[in-house]
Amino acid sequence: MAMTTYPDIRGVADSIPRPPYVPSNFFSEGWGEHLPGSDHKFPEGLGPEGVEGVRKAGNVVSGILKEVGKMIKVSYLL
Repeated sequence: MAMTTYPDIRGVADSIPRPPYVPSNFFSEGWGEHLPGSDHKFPEGLGPEGVEGVRKAGNVVSGILKEVGKMIKVSYLL
């Protein structure tokens, strides 16, 4: 089942900045009607080593998900 409404909003401390890819009206507008987020792919200041680390972590997670997918049996209830 796809999500069609947002869960209840939970407060976030003012000291935690909103990520640039999250639109300012993300929770105040209807489903799918919020402003586009930023084009940032990685947080600023991550650097080449950090970007490479994120890519390596993504590859590890990808491999794990592929292995887990082999262990799951999908059945459909009619």
